[in-house]
Amino acid sequence: MIENDRKIKAKMLGKFKFVFLLVSIFFVLAIFRILHLQIVEGDKWKEYSKYSQRYEPIEAKRGNIYSDDGKLLVSTVSVYEVRMDLITPAITDKIFNRNVDSLSICLAKFHNKTKDYYKNRIIKARRKKNRGFSIAKDISYNQLLEIKKFPILRRGRFYGGMLITESNSRARLFKGLADRTLGNLRVVDSDDSQKQKKVGYAGLEGAFDGFLKGKEGIQLEEKIAGNLWISVNKGNTIEPQSGSDIVSTLNIEIQDIAHNSLMKNLKKYDADYGVAIVMEVETGEIKAIVNLDKTSTGYRETKNRAIGTLVEPGSTFKLASYMALLDENLIDTNDIVDIEDGTFYYMGKKFKDSDDETTGKITIKRGFEISSNVAIVKTIIAKFKNNPQAFVSKLKEFNLGEKLEIPLIGEAQPILRNPDDTLWSGISLPQMSYGYEIMLTPLQILHLYNAIANDGVPVKPMFIKHLRSDEKITKTFKSQRKPTICSKKTLRKMQKMLEGVVENGTATNLKDKYCKIAGKTGTTQLTYNNRSKKMEYQSTFAGYFPSNDPKYSCIVIINNPKGWNYYGATVAGPVFKDIALSTYSKMNELHEDISEIAENQDIISILPTSKSGKKLEIENVLEELKIPMNAKLTKSAWVSTKKEEKEISLKSRKISEYKNIVPNVRDMGLQDALYLLENCGLRVIFSGTGRVKNQSILQGTKIRKGTSIKIVLG
Repeated sequence: MIENDRKIKAKMLGKFKFVFLLVSIFFVLAIFRILHLQIVEGDKWKEYSKYSQRYEPIEAKRGNIYSDDGKLLVSTVSVYEVRMDLITPAITDKIFNRNVDSLSICLAKFHNKTKDYYKNRIIKARRKKNRGFSIAKDISYNQLLEIKKFPILRRGRFYGGMLITESNSRARLFKGLADRTLGNLRVVDSDDSQKQKKVGYAGLEGAFDGFLKGKEGIQLEEKIAGNLWISVNKGNTIEPQSGSDIVSTLNIEIQDIAHNSLMKNLKKYDADYGVAIVMEVETGEIKAIVNLDKTSTGYRETKNRAIGTLVEPGSTFKLASYMALLDENLIDTNDIVDIEDGTFYYMGKKFKDSDDETTGKITIKRGFEISSNVAIVKTIIAKFKNNPQAFVSKLKEFNLGEKLEIPLIGEAQPILRNPDDTLWSGISLPQMSYGYEIMLTPLQILHLYNAIANDGVPVKPMFIKHLRSDEKITKTFKSQRKPTICSKKTLRKMQKMLEGVVENGTATNLKDKYCKIAGKTGTTQLTYNNRSKKMEYQSTFAGYFPSNDPKYSCIVIINNPKGWNYYGATVAGPVFKDIALSTYSKMNELHEDISEIAENQDIISILPTSKSGKKLEIENVLEELKIPMNAKLTKSAWVSTKKEEKEISLKSRKISEYKNIVPNVRDMGLQDALYLLENCGLRVIFSGTGRVKNQSILQGTKIRKGTSIKIVLG
């Protein structure tokens, strides 16, 4: 018995020694391997670790861009990309097979595809061990919440394989308006195919990128299968700092007026492109800037022609020519010039007037009013023929021939020839006198007219009023002025001549008894089109309003209008008038008080038609204008308005408390309609100006967030 116990113990001891030997060998090998990795292969694995982990910047929230009165124009919104790790251990075959059908159905509805399309893709991706299967890109937060409820994905990151990447995207609240002035963000490929770099270009986005972009943060990322990178939260993330907000000089109502008015005439004349700019006279603030090009899909903003396209100013340049003559005391407005039969030859070149009715001897002032080419050519030759450099030097005193140095990228260098230039010829002087052999941008032409409206003081065009951070103004931009460009005597005469163009000259169709306009027409020959066998023209009107107390200057250019009508007064002029009258009617400070209107006038004839909207805002406006109102029975925050016999009455307008119910926005202004509809999660598409006349989804309809609604204003 004892002998058997000894044998058993010896046998067990032998096994123990064998196991101990194996463990010792494994331990020695492990120690050896660790030392080998650290000492021999250490550099190799350290280098490899650089590719499995990296520090990546966190994009800062870009600042918003606002209109001059605080309306949001461009904003940064978070967009999301959702991917799925199909082989995470928590998604077993049982869970996958049980839920793949329902997941495919949800994805099919979300993307408007078929169930089989997604089921086949998901199964194939799982078989290939895809750890980054694409679920959705560039989606909103509300759409992300919807996806989070999908089968399998609702289990989260670790149990459902849901991978979420957040990034910033720029959203326009007034799509199509001032696109090239606001600018945009374009995407540039970087070395890493999984990352892309965004940079600003021409427009406010590019010019003020340093303020808007903020300061990037830093986060640690780790590489996973499928060549994908995911963030790793190790407590060493540096949070980004948001960029500053910009309060621009743009006024969205004036921008909308200019955009729609220009668009209407471009379509009417099938023109190649059009430009309209509105500037505040005293400050130089740009209130509207429209650039519309004809494309295969209609007219839209593709180039910032207002600042980047050089044009021959044509007869609008006669302002500078006559101003040079007057300021040098070489002529007076009552001096006589003989335009003969409206035709004049000089050095073999024929100069002709478009007005065949006025001939013979006329005053200088009348020559300007009827835009006589012969009058200005003969006068310039008589006074500057022997010293053309004196004429060019005088033009440079008017700041012509030099850039405005605006902050927006892409301003073109103007072309103003000198007598010593190789391209100067014997007819260059008379050609320049009425706007040929000179190239300026539309904004550079307007800059001259704005100076005349501003008592001869040039002001640099402004695009930004303030910078803001955390709702506090951090920087204010001020107007930059230059010395007066001419004498007061010259200025008053030029202002009278510009008024005469509208009152008695080529632009009598722009006369209005309430808002007087001063300006100059321009019809420029562009080139002869061999295909159509017709001359192409450019129609221009530049000026300011109201002429008795200028508030705004404006220029309208329409390039290559088709048909027999191509004159500045009848093609570009009506757009100018529409902008002037519409802007004038909207600017309350330009009008006399309603209480000052003649006492014997029936009050019902002067009461305005008002929009529905927020009660408090409507009450404030009516009180400011001293318009009688009745709001006694109104308790709602939103109201409808009605013009009664002697007052404007306000009536309660019920707005649904439920955010998934479409509200009634008829008769509201665009701002209030956008506020209500976007608060419901609707995507708004609008057209026209004025009050909302129609909405594509009836009030009271239940909606799903992200649904589009069309509203028509009129």
